[in-house]
Amino acid sequence: MPTFPDDVPELTDGRVTLRAHRDSDVPRIVENCRDGETRRWLTLPQPYDEADAREFLAKIRSRWEDDAAHYWAIEFGGVYVGTINLHRRSPASRELGYNLHPDARGKGVMTGATRLVLRHAFDDLGLRTVTWQAARGNWGSRRIAWATGFTVDGTWPDQGIDGPGLPEDRWIGHASARGWTGRPGHPWWEPAVLEGSGLRLRPWRDDDIVYERDELSRSMVTDMQPAPADYSEWLLRRRERMADGEGVFWCIAEKATDKPLGYVQVRHLDIDFTLGNGELGYWLYPHARGRGVMSTAVDLVRQHAFAPRADLAGTHGLGLHRLQAGSDLANTASARVLRRSGFQCWGTERSVIARDDREPSDALNWELLATDDVDAQRVSPNIVPIIDRDGIRLRPWRDDDVSYLPDEVDEVAKRYMPLAAQVTKTSFAGWIARQRGFIDQGYVVSWCVADATTDAPLGNIAIFNIGDRTATSGEVGYWLLPAARGQGVLASALEAVVTHAFSPAEAGGLGLTRLFAETDLDNHASRSLLRGAGFRQWGQDRQAYTAADGRITDGAYFELLVTDARETQRSVLPPVLDFPDVRLRPLRRGDAAAVARTWAEPQVRRWLSIPQDDLEQRAEDHVARNRHVDITAHGSWWVICGSGEGDFAGMIGLQNFADGNAEAGYWLSAGARGQGLATHALDAVCSYAFMPAAKGGLGLRRLRLGVAVGNDASVAVAKRCDFEQIGRARSAELLGDGSVVDLLLFDRLAPGVH
Repeated sequence: MPTFPDDVPELTDGRVTLRAHRDSDVPRIVENCRDGETRRWLTLPQPYDEADAREFLAKIRSRWEDDAAHYWAIEFGGVYVGTINLHRRSPASRELGYNLHPDARGKGVMTGATRLVLRHAFDDLGLRTVTWQAARGNWGSRRIAWATGFTVDGTWPDQGIDGPGLPEDRWIGHASARGWTGRPGHPWWEPAVLEGSGLRLRPWRDDDIVYERDELSRSMVTDMQPAPADYSEWLLRRRERMADGEGVFWCIAEKATDKPLGYVQVRHLDIDFTLGNGELGYWLYPHARGRGVMSTAVDLVRQHAFAPRADLAGTHGLGLHRLQAGSDLANTASARVLRRSGFQCWGTERSVIARDDREPSDALNWELLATDDVDAQRVSPNIVPIIDRDGIRLRPWRDDDVSYLPDEVDEVAKRYMPLAAQVTKTSFAGWIARQRGFIDQGYVVSWCVADATTDAPLGNIAIFNIGDRTATSGEVGYWLLPAARGQGVLASALEAVVTHAFSPAEAGGLGLTRLFAETDLDNHASRSLLRGAGFRQWGQDRQAYTAADGRITDGAYFELLVTDARETQRSVLPPVLDFPDVRLRPLRRGDAAAVARTWAEPQVRRWLSIPQDDLEQRAEDHVARNRHVDITAHGSWWVICGSGEGDFAGMIGLQNFADGNAEAGYWLSAGARGQGLATHALDAVCSYAFMPAAKGGLGLRRLRLGVAVGNDASVAVAKRCDFEQIGRARSAELLGDGSVVDLLLFDRLAPGVH
């Protein structure tokens, strides 16, 4: 059996020495045991005097000699400063205990002493494990255990008695001989004080209790926001998690008053598989919202998180390379904070967030890398301004607008609109949620087109795909409810939207430089609307457009630049041409019935080769397509009327414009033939075409036309109007009966052109 003090091994690292206790240590033992911090954690006699100290020394002798515990006096600077011991717990394990005199604390003395004892335990005593325990909240003891390589395994509730004799929870931990280095196995995070833009991010303090219960935040962030009664436990748990290396937790405070405004954390820093990653979380008290507080706080944390753990300037960051975050799909405010801070949404998890009082909800996943261009990735929500114009109001959609929507999609919408654009009472909730999400992403500005008097919804107009092709471009889209069509509503709405889109950002606009649009090639109303607003059709492609009814049709593509001469690009009605013997006027929507009747006449069917199925719809499409002047698409067309009359007698037009040339075409109804109307109409069109632009004409130098062989009446008209035959195109004309004939080619030059 060992004897005391002869068998007490002396251990030293050259700075701290561990030796056997001596009678001369008694005065310092008494001083130590009368210290308030010592009495807080140890159950000691009160008052503690010299007799108690001598009793303690006798206990040390007894425990050494029966090998129940090994005690050492800690000597530092030539004087006794504390006690450290190993209590037997099993043949392969002992438990560490220690206590330090007040004047030696904070100098690394106990850390040095603990390393000496652990090395002796593993190397000399052959122990496999040394355990440790301390009262929960005894941070001094826990920091020594952490610094010397202990792992904290958990908490035992009510397993100890504190200094005043009350039950206390105990932290428990261990150090293993295998792989022991005497150094910390993980970081112990401390919240660095971060300041900027009137905020201070700092550690939470014991007196930071805020009596501002916020059910909204508590429903979104669960245990992140404490109720006042839970605050002490909440704060203790966060300090434990920082000591475990699990995360860092800040109080967001107002710099001027240092009062708490909210909370921000970076956690999951202790997962080996994802080291260098951290998960961001946050909340604000209601009185702090709407001031940009959280965006500032997240920016401060982001900079700190990506800063090196210890760079040459002495700045201590978290040394992360990636931050991630999650937000409830319904938590719009949180998503806005993340977008403004440069985070990018990379996916949605469905039904992943569980709540006790509601169905599981979806979550958005976000990430930001240290190498990302944060400023380039920042996105602020678009603003949907209220715009009043010409009896309509453009405003944000509201939830109660659903009552104005149809139960089902109407046939016109099915024919021309993509399925995703259809909005009914049933689909409205999902549609408006998507629109609001796109607005928040800076991707869309979407207006409800409403009646300025009643505020009832009439339709929708939006600029979307903002920045998708170029940073300052956007696509225009629109739809109307059936009752609002044919009233010029969209023309007014589109004018307002174009103005807003091209207005500079400092004036409240979007600052775009290009708008573009796509429509079904057969949607003549939409094409006419765009041309009337100054958009230019730049192309079309085949089988590129899918409507809601499943039809795949051709698409037409339009664009408008902020630098375009917009007024000159607007589609206009052709001018009324009044001549002594004929009147040429623009097409009207009501002309479709007369067009269909004329196309059904045998003589017209023979020469025009127009399919006879669904003539009424074809005629409506023809009128819609040709009402306005569009030099690049279909040219300019007029209705032929008798002098001073408005009745429909036929049509004449100019098309295929190129380099001062154009092609003329004409046809008459059966009842209008034999009166010279075709000759008068062609002469009138020639006069208008050759008249200089300065005088209101087109300023063309040459007109041409083609007449099928056998159409003697049309040939006669051409010759009477001074057209000369210049050639013959063989087998170039398909007739209505399916036969193919030659095409006679004519032209006429403007006066003075040779």
